[in-house]
Amino acid sequence: WDLIWEGNRLYKNMDPMLAYRKGLTTWANWISTNIDPKRSLVCFSTTSPKHYSSSEWNEPNGHRCYNQKDPVQSAGYRPPMPAQVPIAKQVLHMTKFPVTLLDITGLSEFRKDGHPSVYSTDFKGGQRKDPDQFADCS
Repeated sequence: WDLIWEGNRLYKNMDPMLAYRKGLTTWANWISTNIDPKRSLVCFSTTSPKHYSSSEWNEPNGHRCYNQKDPVQSAGYRPPMPAQVPIAKQVLHMTKFPVTLLDITGLSEFRKDGHPSVYSTDFKGGQRKDPDQFADCS
């Protein structure tokens, strides 16, 4: 996000959500111009949420998403909505081409157990034993 080229202008340190909106708008305009809605179905999926802080689901001594085996079951749990989701909904609502939105974010927020955690890659040495530092919960 440090450098964004748009038209004849180079932007430095553009706000990531503005860059996301611009990129998604460019994509939506391309779809509207180049795809035949009578012959094609276009879907757009929202982002998968991250689960970095186990205190969000009332497990203050947890290790992020490490060793999670069940979905969030805390009564009253209301996950935060990532800023990308309303932007995607706004941009796709304004497109000429009918894009089907696959909004996986809200549902996935409850699946703290759905991440690769420390099993996503080959770790070196004792990295797998340090889930607070190395668990992939994004």
